[in-house]
Amino acid sequence: LGPYDVNVNSAYPAAMVNSGFFDYLAQEEKEKLKPPSVLNELVYVLSSLEPGELTGTSIGANTWREDPALSGIREKYLPSH
Repeated sequence: LGPYDVNVNSAYPAAMVNSGFFDYLAQEEKEKLKPPSVLNELVYVLSSLEPGELTGTSIGANTWREDPALSGIREKYLPSH
C-alpha cells in the first residue's frame, strides 16, 4: 500500500491484558495482567505517522518503550516523554 501513501503496521501488547478474556483466572493471577491502556501511546503514534515514515512493522508494547531505534519517533510524537 506504499504507493498509496498508506502505512501498514501492527501493535501488540506482548503480555496478557485485562480485557475480560482472562476472567477465568484466579484473582491473584488477574492482578498480574496489564491494563488495556498498555498500547495507548503506541497506537496513537502509529496512527499519527506521516506516509512512509514507518511501515511494515509489528511492534510490541515492551519494544515500543525500550527500543532505542524507536526513540526518535517517540520524541517526535510524544515530546513530553
